[in-house]
Amino acid sequence: MMQGLEKAESANSSERAKKLVASIISRFEENMDNDLDVKAAFDTLYTTVAALHKLMKQGKLSAKEAKAAVDGLRRVDSVLQVIF
Repeated sequence: MMQGLEKAESANSSERAKKLVASIISRFEENMDNDLDVKAAFDTLYTTVAALHKLMKQGKLSAKEAKAAVDGLRRVDSVLQVIF
């Protein structure tokens, strides 16, 4: 799914996509701050990426938002080093 986000080409956007992208880091940190709840952190990331992928297929995720999502995921991955 990550590779799919990197290939987003749409110029269209949606409020849902913007909110999901903005929440990647904060939701990950929230779960990790909760007694290192790694499972919840990964569950949240999976749910977010799946929702973004669905929006991309519907043409509701812009290339700019997709890049921001991948950048956020790379930042998260710098902690655990298991995504990329």
